[in-house]
Amino acid sequence: MWIWHEVRTTGRLWRRQGETLILEPASTPHYFGLAQSLADGFASRLAAGQSQKYHVVVRPFSGSHQVRHVNVSGNIEFQ
Repeated sequence: MWIWHEVRTTGRLWRRQGETLILEPASTPHYFGLAQSLADGFASRLAAGQSQKYHVVVRPFSGSHQVRHVNVSGNIEFQ
């Protein structure tokens, strides 16, 4: 999973007013490359008809505590 967070980086139309959080599925860390990631066991290939599921929980909050865990219901456990 790649996570992008851009804060007021775009000019022109939005005039540095936008904030974007992007979650993008990825099969491998981009710096390894697919061949190396497959060799090292960091990436996998799905055969025809196979599927794979992920569950992502995004829970905005404010505070100064470090987060230990967020469960699938979105409940936050702080350290």
